[in-house]
Amino acid sequence: MAKRTPYRANIKSANVGALHELSVASDLFKKGFYVFRNMSPIGPCDLITLKDDELLRIEVATTTQRKDGTYWLPQKSKNHSFDILAVILGDGSIHYHPSID
Repeated sequence: MAKRTPYRANIKSANVGALHELSVASDLFKKGFYVFRNMSPIGPCDLITLKDDELLRIEVATTTQRKDGTYWLPQKSKNHSFDILAVILGDGSIHYHPSID
């Protein structure tokens, strides 16, 4: 039996971030949002969404979940500001804080 490849194996970290932003964008499209991606690597948030005339700033973070259910999150610069944090776990699942459902 072939050994299972872990999620993100052999992908450079900068590419992981871009892939995760696209994963979140795809998920948000499915939820009925219009999604706009930041073109600058130093912008204040990763995505902007529009639904029912409401704009939301989305920050995407790749992380792991601790045994107690909390997340380890990387430090973000003070220039980052967002309304929703989209957390992507190692298995590829997406969790929104606060929830958008």
